[in-house]
Amino acid sequence: MPIIDVYKAKICVVNKRSLNQGYAAVDNPLFFYSNTRMFLSDCKKGFEELNEEIKKLTNKSITITNGGEINYSEKTGLLSQEKEEIQTKIDPEDLFIGIPKENIPEKMVAMVPSVCKQLRTRGYGIYIESGAGLLSSCTDENYRSVGCRIAETKEELYEKSNIICKVNPPTEEEINKMRQGQTLISFFYPAKNLKLLDLAVKKGINVISMDCVPRLSKAQCMDALSSQNNLAGYRCVIEASNKFGRLLMGQVTAAGKSQPANVLVIGVGVAGLAAISTAKALGAQVKAFDTRKAAKEQAESVGAEFCTVNVDEDAENKFGYANAASQRLIDAEYALFRQLLPETDIVITTANV
Repeated sequence: MPIIDVYKAKICVVNKRSLNQGYAAVDNPLFFYSNTRMFLSDCKKGFEELNEEIKKLTNKSITITNGGEINYSEKTGLLSQEKEEIQTKIDPEDLFIGIPKENIPEKMVAMVPSVCKQLRTRGYGIYIESGAGLLSSCTDENYRSVGCRIAETKEELYEKSNIICKVNPPTEEEINKMRQGQTLISFFYPAKNLKLLDLAVKKGINVISMDCVPRLSKAQCMDALSSQNNLAGYRCVIEASNKFGRLLMGQVTAAGKSQPANVLVIGVGVAGLAAISTAKALGAQVKAFDTRKAAKEQAESVGAEFCTVNVDEDAENKFGYANAASQRLIDAEYALFRQLLPETDIVITTANV
């Protein structure tokens, strides 16, 4: 089968029924490229509807023959206009992005040098607080080599930057260092940080909260939350196995045998699927539960036994997230957990409330 590097195209359109992982439980990186557009639909139905829309917009009809040939038929003339591509150059002296050092023991940095290099080629100026990338193995010299400027103090960085990029939510002190019109891009969790949000509003600061980016096809390239949840699910199993005291996998030796650990994962989202995959890879027997019916197929695709309750209720909303469950469903869940927990060695809960 020929391999086509479709990701090299300016725009790549992928037709798929959903973004669910397949049996291999591996995300297709193509789906998350900035030049990829996901067309989620049944193939035949979706392209028939697309063809109708193309007819309306361009007055052209597309037909596909049984032999696979694509024919274009043009009807009465609509004048076509050539699209003019406009590139806007940004003066580095006018717009600077600032990357401060994180205040809590955080090993991540908002931008590594390779990302800074891409932004520099597009004309953005970048300030890095001295030492901001050390815990990510990125030295000040690494940043200088790609054209970044080093700010010796946090005050200097906030004063000279128009946009501040962070990993963790800002502190009250950091908000106070910002001025009206500046933009902050970071995880913010506004529902949990109402005081910080009110302070940012009063100071006239623009806040882009990465944890609030919707999980839509258009926003996939900005979905930092899913990547962190994936790591969290993996880390949960690693931490649990360290505390467990024996191997997760079963063994048969000359001295006897040991049974594999029984793991229960509650919540089969991004973190839950990562936890299931990791526990299975380490040899554990894994069971999973979620209030969303769609999670059954996802959990089973990565090797878990999906547990159900005898309540005909689906807690999934139209955005794919779980709604608040009814008391009847909650009672049924507790009854299920009371049945499962006595024979479970490790319980991992992943619900993001």
